[in-house]
Amino acid sequence: MSRLFGLPDGVHGSAAFSKDKEFRYSLERRWNADLPQFTFILLNPSEAGADRDDETSQRLHALTMANGGGGFELINLFAKVDTDQIGLTYPAAVGETVASNDEWIAAAVSRSRTLVLGWGDGSSQGVTAAAREAGVRRRAREVWPMVRFYSPRCFKVNASGSPGHPLYLKSTSRISRYSPKPDYPWELGRELGDVHRGVSPLHSVVTMVPLPEYQRRGVRRAWLRMHGLETGLSKLVIRRDLTGVLQQDE
Repeated sequence: MSRLFGLPDGVHGSAAFSKDKEFRYSLERRWNADLPQFTFILLNPSEAGADRDDETSQRLHALTMANGGGGFELINLFAKVDTDQIGLTYPAAVGETVASNDEWIAAAVSRSRTLVLGWGDGSSQGVTAAAREAGVRRRAREVWPMVRFYSPRCFKVNASGSPGHPLYLKSTSRISRYSPKPDYPWELGRELGDVHRGVSPLHSVVTMVPLPEYQRRGVRRAWLRMHGLETGLSKLVIRRDLTGVLQQDE
């Protein structure tokens, strides 16, 4: 169990949980609407809620203020409330469904003005560490196409190429543009050209696939269409056939 703290004076909080409180999809802290509002994408929730901070939300408050912000929204690759990351497995910990968490992420990113990534690699402790790290990388592959055209930032880049988690950083750390390594989050240097040739290593939802040749609007509309959130916007449809090969239809 994590330590919990009351909110500072003048800070307004809100949170969106599943009915059983097993998943938290969003956490907000607002204190000055006249200043930039940040959107953070981290790994998974601890126990902070609408009126209680944990150490991560406290650190995000300090970091947001240090970078000139007046509030933030926090979302995560995995929505499961799991302080110790013991149950952080794919897909069970992503959300009630993978798509349900992806919808929260897409909505938060679409309204963000300053997007900061910080999901890290997952805890290196325990016998499930390797599986957990693989699950984190898989989620990064799914989420990256949703965020790449929004000028994502980070506080640091880990040796693996993942955006560093802010919990253990100095509260005065500054954000900078996030530039992932060529093989992160895609393993073995596999490139988009492999996908177009039908040699796809991807085994999850098609949102894993980076599409740099498409304009930002087209990618966003395609993703929304795939998840049934928006229709009639574009003839661009990206689909996966029964063999798992990713194709594009225009």
